[in-house]
Amino acid sequence: MKNITNLFYKMFTETQLSEIRNYLLSKKLPIDILIEVNDHFVSQINDLQREENLSFEEAFEKTKISWKEELKMVMNNNDYTRLITPLYKKMYRRNLIDNIKATLHYSLPVLVIFYLSGYFLPSIMFKIFTIILVCLMMLLPSANYFMNREDLYIPEKYKKYKLSFNYTQGGQSFGIIYFALMFIKSFSKNILSIQNLFHFKKVNLELEDVVYLILGGFILFFISIYFYIVQNKYLKYSQKIKVFLKKIEP
Repeated sequence: MKNITNLFYKMFTETQLSEIRNYLLSKKLPIDILIEVNDHFVSQINDLQREENLSFEEAFEKTKISWKEELKMVMNNNDYTRLITPLYKKMYRRNLIDNIKATLHYSLPVLVIFYLSGYFLPSIMFKIFTIILVCLMMLLPSANYFMNREDLYIPEKYKKYKLSFNYTQGGQSFGIIYFALMFIKSFSKNILSIQNLFHFKKVNLELEDVVYLILGGFILFFISIYFYIVQNKYLKYSQKIKVFLKKIEP
């Protein structure tokens, strides 16, 4: 599909491609969505020119009409100061749902492993295993951030353009580290109570402490994996985004 799209691009002049880009930029689409829609426009215009023997201008106009509903500006949640397209709303929602599904896919098994280790391992082994697991969850997004800072900060260089999803910034990574350290501290003090809880035995803990230790672990795993997935999703787009942005703003 990528090679086919590249072939379509070669069939247009730079002036024509610039005209398509400028039209889509006028619709205030996030850059990652704009790139995807741009590919669809190029492909559709090419098909119309070939199948209906149309000029570029005629095929471009027909393509704009076919995308009119998707690209019209509407209010964002009744906010008159923010206008977005239905396509943006649809793809933003799709990205968010996909990210949450992927996060649950990985975080739920991690939580099950955490529970099974507490149920079957001796206390000292459970403590070591949990500290290693939490450190891993803490380091995943943090290490990814520091190793790919330049690509993650592309929006800082091109501030007037936006993305459809957020990437993990340094502050979020430090937040995960702080939360992880607080969890380890509380976990280490109450390890026997946690294991008794896993064996459905009576524990000498307040309800809020139980909720914090159990839900806190899940939230830590969920947030860490979520940020890591969003980071990698963004990084997959980053090279294509950089090339595209250089064309519209060298």
